[in-house]
Amino acid sequence: MTARYAIYYYPRVTDPLQVVGNRWLGRDPESGVELPPPEEPVPDWRILTATPRHYGLHATLKPPFRLRPGAVEADLRDALGAFAARARAGRIDGLQLGEIGGFLALLPASLSAGVQTLAAQCVRHFDRFRAPPTSEETAKRLARPLTPRQQVLTAEWGYPYVLDEYRFHITLTEPIEDPVQRERVRRVLVEHFQPVLAQPVEIADLCLFAQVDRQAAFGLVERFRLQP
Repeated sequence: MTARYAIYYYPRVTDPLQVVGNRWLGRDPESGVELPPPEEPVPDWRILTATPRHYGLHATLKPPFRLRPGAVEADLRDALGAFAARARAGRIDGLQLGEIGGFLALLPASLSAGVQTLAAQCVRHFDRFRAPPTSEETAKRLARPLTPRQQVLTAEWGYPYVLDEYRFHITLTEPIEDPVQRERVRRVLVEHFQPVLAQPVEIADLCLFAQVDRQAAFGLVERFRLQP
């Protein structure tokens, strides 16, 4: 049984984005409580949202990793606290519904250099805690259609979509291949998230998430407030 950790953006409890996002995915990753389906009718909703529900509502800053030999969770939490005490918060001026890698997701309405910088800092700074990938993990990553640059990033950082390949996003569905179904779900998502799309997103905390093993869902461990 090997735990994995990740550093995420996860909206605060006072943020309406947390409410509508958790409601769509059907789980509160802080309490672990499962939530009822959204009011909008979506066929196969539980199947359609299975993977994003497993990871919890979030935007990735440092992708999931196992701790290297000799490192413990307390060390990681101490390092996060020290880093957050000097790192600057980020801001995104609104969201839009879009598609990334076949998934429907919330994407920034405009690019934010501050958020890109924060994500790159998290990838680099906390990589000293990351265990080398297993052969199985490496094979899984490289089985995807990756560009040469993404292959280099996978070899160096364990994940292809970091640094200059990073895109802030909040995944909402599994990949949807059928264009008719994808458009139907897209319309439902636009209606569901309409109250929060125009609102700015404040990346005010780094959130440490963890899962005890691969079958367990990710949950919030602790928030670390960034500097304004």
